[in-house]
Amino acid sequence: MGYIPSRLGDITWPDIQVYVIEEPLRKENNKNLIQQTIYFHHVLMRPESHGTIRLASRNPEDNPLIDFKIYQKGQDLERHIDGRKNQYFPNYY
Repeated sequence: MGYIPSRLGDITWPDIQVYVIEEPLRKENNKNLIQQTIYFHHVLMRPESHGTIRLASRNPEDNPLIDFKIYQKGQDLERHIDGRKNQYFPNYY
């Protein structure tokens, strides 16, 4: 896990969190062959967009009403994309 700044935010304080996940996968055709896969997962820290969670009713069995409002404010998406194009991963995007 690491932290990088986007150029659209405060470059002295990182606003993108990066997870590196390694996962071995078995090929279906050949049970003895293992393929290793690495994932890069990015999370925008301190987003401007905020969602809501509300109770649907007084019944505890009812699912809550969740409105994520992801990227409702355009600067969140711009910062996230810029973080992926960051100087630390210039050839990744």
